Amino acid sequence: MSADKTDRNGRSSPLTRREFVKTAAVASTGALAAPAWVHAQGSDTLRLGLIGCGGRGTGAAAQALNADPGVVLTAMGDAFGDRVSTSLGHLEKHAPDRVQVPPERQFGGFDN
Repeated sequence: MSADKTDRNGRSSPLTRREFVKTAAVASTGALAAPAWVHAQGSDTLRLGLIGCGGRGTGAAAQALNADPGVVLTAMGDAFGDRVSTSLGHLEKHAPDRVQVPPERQFGGFDN
């Protein structure tokens, strides 16, 4: 007995939901792997920009700097400008050689 693959309107469908999900998972895994391969061909430096310099953002940036010696923080922005300077001070203590955020790449306000 064969399973009839039809949609709600009675039209035949080439894929079941399960087959669609499986195919989508394989395709997305391939798409995620491609940028890492392309990056391996280029520079070993990964430039990082931080948007949201509160506790979570600063912690995430610190983890990224810990994860790989090729990560460099190059820009920061937050809706509240004072958070940028506070976060920058903390991260400069954490990894002073890889925090390279000059004033022209420090942004405050809602359009940062």
